[in-house]
Amino acid sequence: MIQAVLQNLMNEIVATLLVTGGVSLFEQFKRILHRRAVRAPARRLHELLDAFGQLSPRQIDRLIAEAERHHGQRFPDEQRQELHDLMRNLARGAQLLTSQGKPTSAYLRSERLLEQLLLDLQPVRRRGERAGVGHSEWILDRFLGRGAYGEVWSATMEGSTWQRAFKFFTQPEAREWVQRERENLIALKEALPSEHPNIMPLHGVSIDDQEYPFFQFEYASGGSLEEWILEDPDVRTPLEKSNVLFGIVEGLAATHEKGIFHRDIKPANIVLSEGPDPIPKLTDFGLATCDLAARRGSSSEQTAALLAGTSMYLPPEAKCPFAEVDPALQDIFAVGVVWYQLCVERIEQPPYSFARRLAAHDVDSHTIDLITRCLAAPEERFPNAVELREHLFDRVPEHWPVPEGMYDVQYLVREALLPSDPV
Repeated sequence: MIQAVLQNLMNEIVATLLVTGGVSLFEQFKRILHRRAVRAPARRLHELLDAFGQLSPRQIDRLIAEAERHHGQRFPDEQRQELHDLMRNLARGAQLLTSQGKPTSAYLRSERLLEQLLLDLQPVRRRGERAGVGHSEWILDRFLGRGAYGEVWSATMEGSTWQRAFKFFTQPEAREWVQRERENLIALKEALPSEHPNIMPLHGVSIDDQEYPFFQFEYASGGSLEEWILEDPDVRTPLEKSNVLFGIVEGLAATHEKGIFHRDIKPANIVLSEGPDPIPKLTDFGLATCDLAARRGSSSEQTAALLAGTSMYLPPEAKCPFAEVDPALQDIFAVGVVWYQLCVERIEQPPYSFARRLAAHDVDSHTIDLITRCLAAPEERFPNAVELREHLFDRVPEHWPVPEGMYDVQYLVREALLPSDPV
């Protein structure tokens, strides 16, 4: 039903944009959403926000294509891309709201919330622009998403097919954040001088003399793990989930060994390489802490500095005022949430009965035990990603390819060989 609501909304947007002239696509888009918000009951608005938060880029393309077919007319490519970018930003804004904890219905109905959601819809940078001063050979070609302080684009080197990802800091208040993330990335590069296959490599930093400071990264054309989870199973690239999880833990263990803690592990910050066997890479170390001493901070100032991340992926102790939070344990809890979401293929907080839900998705008891320990109380949780990695590689049998026409019964062997009690 909610899918039909989304399609009807897209049909209305496309119909209006096809016949209206003289007003920008962005302004028309805002007006339509405002009208919908005024007419909709609070419950329906809440459902619509949740539905937007579950949209992947490909699903947005399909909504637009279906609306074009419905009206028998196609958008010019430039306008189509602009509409896609607006919808993607709206989806991203809804994802941030729902992952930070669901607002109340009254809050959802407020004009200020809707205005804030719409305020950041339009990307600051534009397709076809040069990346920046001294980097004019890079042409922006695809909007990838936005965060709290800016937006991410893919760019292609002029006259070639070579691509990179550019993270632009477009918000006025981002200057301090730029320096912080720059220091974290430099510390990461010094700690791991050789590129780790599961950590997104930094290729350049450009801050001075830039209207919008930016970082330059390797481009992962497989998209984010969040996009994979949200995508329709029939059209997305097949993923060996255990290999993805192993890669995430490998990358995190490499940073934990060097006293670097990510503090914002979530599917949106894990990107996938393209190909039949995608490799996961950790990205966005803006909230990382690189000080070993910070692991056991006792002052309220140190503790406050550690309370960072996205609400859905924070452990319960991080939400208690003046609590001591170990950033390694925070990362482990977040891995448990991501692992659960990967198994059930939904962006949602693990419920109290998460073990039963995992079992209903044919997850073996050993994996459930490992996830349980990731999500356990601090004293029972894996202390860091290094120890979690040891349990993964020491005890989980390798998954072998199954010949065509044969049944995969490897999970039964795992059940027989591995203990079912928590590790």
